[in-house]
Amino acid sequence: MFIYSIKVKNAKTIKFTLVAIISLLVICGIILFSALRTSPDTMTIDGKKYSLEVNSEDDCIKFLEQFGYIADELYDARSIVLPPEFEGVYIDYNNLQKAQGFDLSSYLGEKAEQYTYSLKESSDFATIVACNGKVVAAHLSSMLYAAPLYPLINIDTETSNE
Repeated sequence: MFIYSIKVKNAKTIKFTLVAIISLLVICGIILFSALRTSPDTMTIDGKKYSLEVNSEDDCIKFLEQFGYIADELYDARSIVLPPEFEGVYIDYNNLQKAQGFDLSSYLGEKAEQYTYSLKESSDFATIVACNGKVVAAHLSSMLYAAPLYPLINIDTETSNE
């Protein structure tokens, strides 16, 4: 049997070493956690990939075009903060997103960008919600008070986010 022992003369050295090790573990944990929380770059519907990247107004327009919508003009763009927990209408809204292959549960309390476009040949408006340059939610609406929201993406088959 082999036994190894270390004799440390200074208690400050032990404290410093422990603090350094714990700090390093915390930093590694934060980096790993943030890497795991990245949004997917694409969504696959019926074997066809759709880009979820929106880093500019042109990207938002291209995102809409992938699903057959032609943006007329940017109606509104704003920074929002998603609620820290879902209640009431937010539960219904997230259910609408889940039906399209999105899920806002991973973004509770996160800052996001919201873009709303009027659509050509339609009285509807398309709204895109993006976190870190990736679409995390989208819907159609008439923009009338208390009017229902509709899915932007109609999915009747298998969907996956990658």
